[in-house]
Amino acid sequence: EGALLCRADSAIRGPADLAGKRVGVRAYSQTTGMWLRGVLAESHGVAPDAIAWTTFEDAHVPSFRDPPSCTRAVPGADMTAMLRAGELDAAIFGAELPPGDDLRAVFPDIAAAGRDFRSRHGFEPVNHLVVVRSDLARDAALVAELLRIFGPAATTREALAPAIALANRWCAAQGLLARPLTTDEVWS
Repeated sequence: EGALLCRADSAIRGPADLAGKRVGVRAYSQTTGMWLRGVLAESHGVAPDAIAWTTFEDAHVPSFRDPPSCTRAVPGADMTAMLRAGELDAAIFGAELPPGDDLRAVFPDIAAAGRDFRSRHGFEPVNHLVVVRSDLARDAALVAELLRIFGPAATTREALAPAIALANRWCAAQGLLARPLTTDEVWS
């Protein structure tokens, strides 16, 4: 929730105010955007197509096409500059947020929004996965080293099941998938 920013002087007071607004996102398929669109729809009544999305790059899957609610920014456009100039009402950033006190989070209480998500769903949103193919997983030394490197972030398919199931459902609802995938399809 802390990745969704607006100008500090914006009239946006919370996520529900994004309906009908212009929101930038690096790519519509960006994982952080998927999670935030799901939260906006589920918890704040703002459907993904109720926002005019501006994207700045293609999806990482060549066959994916942005939905009709998206417009591509002109080549070379900068999302942060557009937000600061008022050309966007809000924008979704990744791990590195733009510096300065001229921008603020759309969610008035980021910690409370995170607690709400965890209480509803029982997990932290997952943005990246590193998987080990079954043929490599037979190498006990390799697995031990990966567990050492990833430490507490290392987990199992079973532990990830709730996150994968929700992401699967939200991806289908947002047009990122044509339909929800079966568990076998997710892991194949």
